[in-house]
Amino acid sequence: MADKAGNQHYEPGDTHTGQLIPVWRSGVESSRTRVELESADLLPHFNERDDHAKLEPLKAPSRPPAEVVEWFNRISAGRERAGCRVLDLGCGKGGTVAWLLEEGFDAYGLDPSADYVANGRAYLAAERLAVLDGDRYPFPDDFFDAVLSRQVFEHVADLGQLAREVARVTKRGGVGLHIFPAKWVVVEPHMLTPLVHWFPKGKSRHRAIGTSLRLGLAGPYFEDRPMSERAAIFSDYGDNNIYYRRLVEIQRVLGGAGLSVDWRSESARVVRSKLRNPSWPSFLDRVAGWAYYNFRAVCLTTVKK
Repeated sequence: MADKAGNQHYEPGDTHTGQLIPVWRSGVESSRTRVELESADLLPHFNERDDHAKLEPLKAPSRPPAEVVEWFNRISAGRERAGCRVLDLGCGKGGTVAWLLEEGFDAYGLDPSADYVANGRAYLAAERLAVLDGDRYPFPDDFFDAVLSRQVFEHVADLGQLAREVARVTKRGGVGLHIFPAKWVVVEPHMLTPLVHWFPKGKSRHRAIGTSLRLGLAGPYFEDRPMSERAAIFSDYGDNNIYYRRLVEIQRVLGGAGLSVDWRSESARVVRSKLRNPSWPSFLDRVAGWAYYNFRAVCLTTVKK
């Protein structure tokens, strides 16, 4: 689910060379090798598919979804935007960073992929985009007024490390908006496979992925390859690149880093907006919000204590 600027948060790979692939591991970049077939031929990584938007240079700002635009309007109301410093965490090639700058914010981006960042630096000033290299974000303490992430949390193995670094670089009283797929979303939004992420990682998930592929219920990726190879590519991604968590677990981890958490208010606000502010009893806002953050997407806000 990426826009043309590539504002979705995956890991890149090289092209059939057997090199290591940078991934969001402990909240930062680390490396792993690809799946190997019995013949020892190395398979491409899931994100080496031809349509992956972040593999192309950035050519223009990318306006984020309406809920992101509205949130930035709210947090900047009554203040000078040039004095609001923003981090787009998992920025890809920086389409949203370019939009934020165009809107007057003092915006920066951070991503674990040097390739994605290089594609953005052809359009943005080099200092606006940074590559994540190591356990520590390349920014000083208490630097940002706001932190944005979109489709990042579900790719992070060690959420605690991310939470600690986000808290460190955020000013006291600074805010965050983090949008990611709900744990029980019916169709996994990256592989476009129904229900497979509900299964435990390993053989059960591999069988579910294989079944989805055979039924044609998956993204149209690597269709030129044998079914066994497609299943291996998808299964590797399902095992090593997606981490769906309960909201109470996310709240515990972020809270332990000093961030207060609210996913109910923002999710209900998003639902009302998508439904064009229906005139119904207030309790239905809570019901609709509950359904949204459990089965569609989570819009989670934070404040540094």
